[in-house]
Order: sequence, then structure tokens, then C-alpha cells
Amino acid sequence: LAALKEASILRPSDAAVFDVRQRIAGARQESQLSRFQRSAESMVKSENWQGVSNLYKSALAIDASAGFALAGQEKADARLELNRQFDHYLKKPERLYAEEPLANAEQLLSGIGSAPADEPKLARKIATLQQLVADASTPVTVILQSDGETDISIYHIGQLGSFTYQQLELLPGTYTVVGTRYGYRDIHKQLSVQPGKQDTDLFIRCEEPI
Repeated sequence: LAALKEASILRPSDAAVFDVRQRIAGARQESQLSRFQRSAESMVKSENWQGVSNLYKSALAIDASAGFALAGQEKADARLELNRQFDHYLKKPERLYAEEPLANAEQLLSGIGSAPADEPKLARKIATLQQLVADASTPVTVILQSDGETDISIYHIGQLGSFTYQQLELLPGTYTVVGTRYGYRDIHKQLSVQPGKQDTDLFIRCEEPI
């Protein structure tokens, strides 16, 4: 390299000097691309898709036509988006207690099928979401008690009338239970129905005269 530098100073327009410099620059670029490729392959094994994506972007910044980076970038971005979709539900399972998000989660699962054997982290996410979807789709027994004089209704469920005891089957979620009685102030109570928790109890009646 020292000799090349000296030759460049003495003969800056020499074609042979230029050719050698190009060869050295090309070799350095190939070496750097190879390092990026090896590092990316290692990160693929640990499912570090953000790191993989960053490496391929760096490789493409050096050589926009690098085939391994073009193909790898597409897969890495697809896996990043897929994991983001799973994490959307796994970080807040209560999202599944609404009809539309639950349907979207079911569609996500039907589209992915089974996880590749070499992606255990994704496989765990799939199994966890499958269980959460099953739990969110399974009704829970709810027992309501009242005084037989208060009319009871549940938002988005319907009017239940007056009773002292009534058993319902409700999907997991949060419900607003309303009690009304002539001459008394209406009462509102929140009913939290948790998956797998059977015989959830709630007592509601209007007690405050107007």
C-alpha cells in the first residue's frame, strides 16, 4: 500500500496504478460485504430481524445490486412486520376481547400456519396467540344478583328485566351493567369478565331514592 501511494503521487495518471487501486477498493468492498452477510446469517439464527434488516441496508448502501442483501432485506422486513403484528396482541391480550380485533387475530393465525422449525421465537408467539384467541372465544359463566325490583340491562347485550338471580354466558371483556327503578337513581357498574374464570358474581340494585 505504501508503494502504491508513492506510485500514485509520482504517476497519478498511470493506468496500471489506477487499475491496482480499483482492484484494492473492490477487494475491500467484497470483504466488507462478506462480513455483513456472515453477521446477518448469524442474526437470522437468533431471529434478530431488526439487526438483520439494518445489516442488509448497510450492504446495499455499499452495493445496491448485492443479491444476498436484496433477497435478505425483503425477508427481514416481512418477518419484522409479522412479529410486529403478533406483538400487537401479545403485549395487550385484552385487545382480543373486542369482536374486530379477535377476528383480525384469527385471520393472522390462519395466514401464518405453522412456524418454520428454525424460528422457535415465532413458534412460541404463534402458540401463545392461539391460546389467547381460544380463551377470548370461550364464554364465561356470569352470575348476576339483584333485588327483584331493579330492571337490569347490559350494554351491547340487552335488557334482562328484574330478577333476584340470573346466570349468563359472556365472552371475556368489560361490560357496563345498568340498573333502573322508578323513584330511584340509576346505577351503573362495570363487570370485568376474565378468560378461564368461572362463576363471576355481580350484585346490582338501585338503592338511592330520588
